[in-house]
Amino acid sequence: MNDLLALPFAQWLGFLSFVLGIAAFNQKNDRHLKILMLIFNLNHMLHFFLLGSIISSLSTLLSACRTATAIHTSSKYAALLFVSLSLLVGFYLFD
Repeated sequence: MNDLLALPFAQWLGFLSFVLGIAAFNQKNDRHLKILMLIFNLNHMLHFFLLGSIISSLSTLLSACRTATAIHTSSKYAALLFVSLSLLVGFYLFD
């Protein structure tokens, strides 16, 4: 995508993330919260990707996967897996 077109679109996605974040935390239903958080994370991932921040994009993808998993299970093992993955990725990318 042309850089001149990608940047304004990426910024609008950032504004959309702001709105999605507010909408998500105003949810009373836990499932609706998680679904909106998944959409929020996917939108944020695309936002970071268009801005050229691949590490941020991949980190947000991990958050989206965690949220998608949380929609379907409340397993402590799944939580432990994502905490471990986050620590491993953070350690690997630490500068």
